[in-house]
Amino acid sequence: MCGSTLQTKGGMSSVIRVLLDSTEWEEVEIRFLPTHIERNKAIVALYFLWSLLRILWTVCTYRPHIAHLHTAIKGSFIRKGILSILLQTLGIKVVLHHHGSSLLPFYQNLPKWGQCLFRHIVNNVDSNIVLSLTLQNEMKKFLPYAPFIVIPNAVNTTMNNPYTGTGHLVTTMGRLGKRKGTYDLLQAIKQIDKMLPSHIQFALCGDGDVEEVKTTTARLGITHRIAHIGWVSGKEREEILAQTLLHVLPSYHEAFPMAILETMARGIPNISTRIASIPEVVKPHITGYLITPGDIDSLGKYILQSCTTPTERLDMSKQSYELITKNYSQQQQIEHIKSLYRSLR
Repeated sequence: MCGSTLQTKGGMSSVIRVLLDSTEWEEVEIRFLPTHIERNKAIVALYFLWSLLRILWTVCTYRPHIAHLHTAIKGSFIRKGILSILLQTLGIKVVLHHHGSSLLPFYQNLPKWGQCLFRHIVNNVDSNIVLSLTLQNEMKKFLPYAPFIVIPNAVNTTMNNPYTGTGHLVTTMGRLGKRKGTYDLLQAIKQIDKMLPSHIQFALCGDGDVEEVKTTTARLGITHRIAHIGWVSGKEREEILAQTLLHVLPSYHEAFPMAILETMARGIPNISTRIASIPEVVKPHITGYLITPGDIDSLGKYILQSCTTPTERLDMSKQSYELITKNYSQQQQIEHIKSLYRSLR
């Protein structure tokens, strides 16, 4: 299995950690060989070259049957494309696991030769895992003969819904920036500031435009509403989620956000955008609310509504927890992957 290092921030690494931490693999032996590290371009290139040597040594020594390659877009896809061609030449079956938030736009914006190479790679691997039926249908329009299979992201679940509804935080998890709708969220906070209960604050948890977000909150005069800005992990992350009433992700581009699945597994209702695969889990007035990307008025309205209607919020919590437990548990995901592996042996 190959992908970014487990210390890399983002959804792909979260998925890989979930898979590697599982005890459900039984007959499957997994060796994880990272191929990407978050550094400058020169170090990233050198790290990949070093990874290629390690992978070749592993192939020669252990002769694995399958290479499971986690990929996003841009540089990530180039690296995994090189790997897939090399490994198939060596007789290894290849599974490409697509995590990119803009996979179809990435393909469409490539030059003609780039699209040709993309099609060659995707058509010739043994299987392409995509995260939702929505994305599979979109990609099939352009690559009708590519071997796609839908295996959604999954998360660890608990025996009981841990949501109490007594927290004071509205939280967003993920990279801070325009693509994630962070600045739309700040504008919405400004609009509803005087109507929100005084104890409600916002935790903006992620890397990216951290300093710009801090500057914008000060310019908008909403610093009193902000409990946190920046990346969180470990104990600090758990403490924030335990105090979270509502998770908000007003993104412009996504695939199948782990942040939404992880928060719903904790019974936290979500407000997100009507894009990609998000409507498959965020169902209006059932598990949360959906808006059009950039609709700041609706974003503010639903945040205010969620923070001031505890009964409705508890109902959405129950539905969120049950949906994830039933359809997106780690055990189900691994059973699907094991079935795929068996079909390729």
